Amino acid sequence: MNLAFIITGKLSVFFHTKNFSNMVNNKFANYKNILFICVANTNDNIDYINLKMFFNNTNNVIINYTNYENEFNEVLKAKQLDNNYIKLKEKYKSQNSHALNEIKDPKDYLSSQIQFHQLQVGLKALKEYEANNNIKYDFICKTRFDINYPENFYPHMPTDKLFFNNLNKIIIEKSMSNLKLKNIDDLIEFNRKNKIILPDCRINSSDEKNVSFGGSYSHNFKNLEKLKNGCNDFIYSFNDYFYFGKAEMILKLYDMFNETLLIEPDIDNEELYNHLYSPESQLLIYCYKKDINILMYYNNSYSIIRPWELYNNP
Repeated sequence: MNLAFIITGKLSVFFHTKNFSNMVNNKFANYKNILFICVANTNDNIDYINLKMFFNNTNNVIINYTNYENEFNEVLKAKQLDNNYIKLKEKYKSQNSHALNEIKDPKDYLSSQIQFHQLQVGLKALKEYEANNNIKYDFICKTRFDINYPENFYPHMPTDKLFFNNLNKIIIEKSMSNLKLKNIDDLIEFNRKNKIILPDCRINSSDEKNVSFGGSYSHNFKNLEKLKNGCNDFIYSFNDYFYFGKAEMILKLYDMFNETLLIEPDIDNEELYNHLYSPESQLLIYCYKKDINILMYYNNSYSIIRPWELYNNP
């Protein structure tokens, strides 16, 4: 089995922690070949050289994303002129006074799309690498340079498809117990009935957040039903920060950058309107529209490492 990582974002904390190295080294033996595609957003030539040195003894593709910024801006400008974008923006602004406290003008928040574009750049590089080296990768993990991974995490298709790994199992089972949910049928019914009431579309309860399987803005019982019925083709997502699955599933996200912000949420997921511009909402909207099965974990088993945390914990 072969695994490809697509790692995106800024390098501000990457060289100062061992989170990524530990995650990879712990489970390296599970894969015959591992490829690292780095789409690094940096103007610092020293960081770029250090990145090449870090992955020197691996199969890798190192991309300086600053070379793609013009492409990013051109696509974004075209989106803003699209009738679908204008319609959704006006609906968002007219219906969501609560959400407008966070995003007063959507055009000031569209930089969140950069992760989707970096994924597209990485997937294009992956397809070119496969063609040039006569190899196929079975699994793909899209991640970031600033992730603190769950305990004993590595990207794989798990035997226990609901909980994914032991730490998530502990967190979710504790929440299920507190909510008196005994099995997956109870979990499905809980998610079916507990729709978020607009406009308060955030999940405030930590227990509910752990079992919603749809991120912070949308409950998702449909994919839980598919899982119960034996579906094996899921994208396992930790918010929008990092996600993985079989290669054919992740490759379906190739056009996500081009199409997000232009797709109207389904009526069953109308709560997504209230946070239409958040990356996790856009990821879910795209997956619903394209019939891509996704389980989105939104708990404290993982986190983003902020630069100031390094100063507080040297």
